[in-house]
Amino acid sequence: MTNRVIQTFIFALSPFFLQATAGELSIPAAHATDNPVSVLSQKIKGVQRQQTILAEEIIVYNKKQRTLLSQQEKAATAVLDAEKNRKKAQKQLDNQFKALLNDPSADITATKNRYQQAWQSLQDSQKEKQLIAHSITEQTAIIEGSKKRQASISHEIAQLKELKKGARVKRIEKELTFNDSVDVSHTVTCNLKMTLAECAEQGKILTMQKAVRVFKAKLIDSLTESELAKVHADDVSFNIHVMNSQTLKNEFNGSSNFVTQIQSEMRSHPSNIAACQLLELKESYCVEPKSKSVSIATDNNYTSSKKWLSVTIRSNVYGDRVVVDGVDYGSTPMDVMLPSGPHQFKISKKGYQTYQRELTIDRDQTVWTELYEQKRSDGWQTTAVTP
Repeated sequence: MTNRVIQTFIFALSPFFLQATAGELSIPAAHATDNPVSVLSQKIKGVQRQQTILAEEIIVYNKKQRTLLSQQEKAATAVLDAEKNRKKAQKQLDNQFKALLNDPSADITATKNRYQQAWQSLQDSQKEKQLIAHSITEQTAIIEGSKKRQASISHEIAQLKELKKGARVKRIEKELTFNDSVDVSHTVTCNLKMTLAECAEQGKILTMQKAVRVFKAKLIDSLTESELAKVHADDVSFNIHVMNSQTLKNEFNGSSNFVTQIQSEMRSHPSNIAACQLLELKESYCVEPKSKSVSIATDNNYTSSKKWLSVTIRSNVYGDRVVVDGVDYGSTPMDVMLPSGPHQFKISKKGYQTYQRELTIDRDQTVWTELYEQKRSDGWQTTAVTP
């Protein structure tokens, strides 16, 4: 079922459903509107309890049906036996009537009574068989009706679960539009070859990246279903924008340690399918959002309208060195946060050809590099083996 259909269900059923649900569960309608996921969860539990009770009743009905079928078999056997006894008694009575023609004084009372008893036993057995057959018919109707109600309840539960999925998506979509201020500090050890300006620039870049990571963590922790969201957070594009930022501290602390403290206001604009990815739901449950015009306040190069994106860097060798925009990040594999736009990537290792190029980052992505060994003096070249 697509999200559009689910939306239609929610809007069409909202007035009646919320009123009925609030009444059944003793929940005020206002509270039901505030937390539809909770109301739907309770409604599902209530219907599931009905389903359990009905399933237990069907077990009892089926047990009674089996008992009746067993009684029917016994009744059928009793009818056959009674019919045999009646025929035997009738034959004896017929013989007594023939003997009576030769001896009018003969007493046939005992034989007549045995026949009457046999006949009555047959009538009783047939009546019992008919009553059991009638009970079986009634019991069959009860079981069929219960199974129809069971199917109806299962369908109702399935619909409620679909509505709950839609409500969960709506809730997390609202929660994902997150705005908060973060205050972080970061210390870098400046290379002796770096100028003061270069060291300060590197400190700002790394501190802003840390601020973005802190904001992302706070966003995920704030979600109602944060535990589930954490499992899939690395696969989701949160599109974090820096709305405003100011540098609180930018100074040396010791001989080569440079401390940068930044306070930034950030806002997330997640991708269209972020909610579904975090909740492990099909993308069809997510609705295309309307385009939003966002006004961005800036005070330096790090508070532009560009969004910050997650970039995963991998290579086919160990012990390499990754430099992005002149900042040394260490060895792969690694994940870095970069603002959208062009960036200079350099991945190198002694004895291997250096990977160096400009890449435009416009979404969360993985940069995979393959380094090859440099040609030896004898002209041979060996291809690096992926570990």
